[in-house]
Amino acid sequence: MSESKVGYKDVLKQKEYVKLIVANVINRFGDSIDSIAFEWLIYLLTGSASWAAIIFGVNKIPTIFLQPIAGAAVENKNKKAIMIATDLIRGICVAFIAISYWKGVLTPWMLLGITLVISSAEAFRLPCSSAVVIKLLSKETIDYGVSLNSSISTVVEMAGLALAGGLIAVFGIATAIGVDAITFFGSALVILTINIKEDKKQNLEKEKSYISVLKEGGKYVLSNKMIFRFILLGIIANAMFVPINSLQAPMVSEVLNSGAIMLSVFSIAITVGMLLSTVIYPIISNKVSGRKIIAIVGIVFGIYHVALPIIGSMINQELIKYVIVTVISTIAGAVIGFLSAYINVTFLKIVDEDYIARTAAILNSTGAAAIPVVSFLVSIFTAKVSTSMIFVGTGIVLMIVLISMAIAFNESEDSETVKEVTIQEHEEESEIA
Repeated sequence: MSESKVGYKDVLKQKEYVKLIVANVINRFGDSIDSIAFEWLIYLLTGSASWAAIIFGVNKIPTIFLQPIAGAAVENKNKKAIMIATDLIRGICVAFIAISYWKGVLTPWMLLGITLVISSAEAFRLPCSSAVVIKLLSKETIDYGVSLNSSISTVVEMAGLALAGGLIAVFGIATAIGVDAITFFGSALVILTINIKEDKKQNLEKEKSYISVLKEGGKYVLSNKMIFRFILLGIIANAMFVPINSLQAPMVSEVLNSGAIMLSVFSIAITVGMLLSTVIYPIISNKVSGRKIIAIVGIVFGIYHVALPIIGSMINQELIKYVIVTVISTIAGAVIGFLSAYINVTFLKIVDEDYIARTAAILNSTGAAAIPVVSFLVSIFTAKVSTSMIFVGTGIVLMIVLISMAIAFNESEDSETVKEVTIQEHEEESEIA
């Protein structure tokens, strides 16, 4: 298949991958309802903001600490079976929450414990999901396949967020959470029908110890410049969005000198920008190098942070402010979407299939770890300087860091290094065998 002629129609011909998209879409719809319903449930159950913060923190723990271990644990296992099992576990847990709340027996501590179980199951599922993509798509269709999955999932997520409030208002919180549980069972059912080729090396490597598999994954990441840089880029990508996410209300009130409507304008524009970028990324990815994408993201997103305080101080007409914020936020969302697509797609292309679960787990966990660290730093700075100064400082730092990374990136050289190290490791394994 000629790469120049590849398009979304070629992805739609990959029936097994389309099934995976359907499963992911069902999952994402449930997650979008979950994000609203669980926040409301915590409020109804505790009336405490501190409990919301505690449960949010607990939810991140398995991603940060358990996922690297999970990535090694699932590497040579039946990934389809693990995805089904983890979806069923999450569905049962969420159903238990819905029934317990409906019966009036749910407590904050029960919710905390169940959240930890759900997040732990998810830590095992995510590395499997990344590894399965490689098995269902050809190298030529990865760009379009990942983009199609991302764009459809984003649309469904927006629909879920829009429906969640009405679902809670009309049918109650227990029903909304029950719908979330059903989506997990639906996802498991769809995955059951997917035909995934078993790893050729799976049976041969079953006798390898878990510690050996974990060490191999760590060695693989540390010995490949390109992969190590992508993990660093993933950390930066997660970190760079923290200030604007954690300071949304102060940004609207103190930086833009606006009201609650501006918060909706900002959120919708960012989401639309990210959606557009995922659709057009495969079309322009062959024309724009990764180095240029990283540099452009640094410049545009950096300028965006600096521009917000200027807009807030210089423009008094609210309608004009809405229009400008919509335009620049859409552009900002688009460049973030491009960076995310570039990381996800290229990562799948350069990582050897035998290591994909382990490396994807490390990428996800290190990226997630950046969020609480940067959030803590932001909280320190907010006590000392104004929100506007934080945004200006963030913009300048982003430009410096990402432009420096763009200069350091040498995709052709590093890709060759990845291939050489992989070949060498395979030869060593053959000699041992």
